[in-house]
Amino acid sequence: MSNTQEYSFFQHKIRQLCGRINTAFDMLKDYKVCKCNLSKVIVSDDIEETGANDSMPMRYWALDKALKDETFTARDSFIDIGCGQGRVLAYMLLKKQPCKLTGVELKESIADYCRAWAQRYDNVEILCKNALEIDYNQYTYLFLFNPFTSSMLEKFIYYLESNLTKSVRLCFFGNNIIYRLLKDRPGWTLEKHGVSYKKGPLFIHYWPQKFAMYTYTPQ
Repeated sequence: MSNTQEYSFFQHKIRQLCGRINTAFDMLKDYKVCKCNLSKVIVSDDIEETGANDSMPMRYWALDKALKDETFTARDSFIDIGCGQGRVLAYMLLKKQPCKLTGVELKESIADYCRAWAQRYDNVEILCKNALEIDYNQYTYLFLFNPFTSSMLEKFIYYLESNLTKSVRLCFFGNNIIYRLLKDRPGWTLEKHGVSYKKGPLFIHYWPQKFAMYTYTPQ
């Protein structure tokens, strides 16, 4: 084995170990808020039909990185689009954010799992709906952790532009496509962007993950 191969193998093992450490910390926080585990990856078996990606739980430390400077009040209404088992909502509860929290999930079984733990919180609502059937004018903050395929994301952005009558803030966490879609697009302003990768010496993700905050103002 060459030095390069040895280094790559070592880095792979380090990232695997960091992943297990991250999952352990995440599960501790899950049980503190939800009394259940939100770490399961749920593979989508109908991506081509629905445009919905696999349901992946976010890391709490990644959410710290993306949302640490965001301010929420009791007048805000936050929606996680493609909420899965509800990790982002659990994070908001853990941080004692005072706003109304909503999660929307297409698959009924996943929505039911999320609803089961969330029902103990008066400010949390779980919807089992298509993301293109919701009136987003009732929300002030939209969060997306790469829930859609590229073509579906384009449809979603167009849906927002066609239906919103007031300004909203949007956080997208995942791949680079959002930058291409929204660059120089009328009404969209990039407020902040960054990368989540490490917390000190600990890898949060196997590969760097980008996030971006936008404000959309209807034209």
